[in-house]
Amino acid sequence: MITLRALTPCDAVAIRRIYSGASVTFTRGLPMTMEEATTYVTTTIIQARVSPRER
Repeated sequence: MITLRALTPCDAVAIRRIYSGASVTFTRGLPMTMEEATTYVTTTIIQARVSPRER
């Protein structure tokens, strides 16, 4: 079973790994840099605080 949890700043490394390699062929075209991954995670955390989802 998979348990979902909120993103944390430490997840930037995992996000970068997801958006690199073969997966970028269909998503971005270029591998994600560490700076982009950090920005992605930070933005996502801020947006989640602004408009939280109901669980």
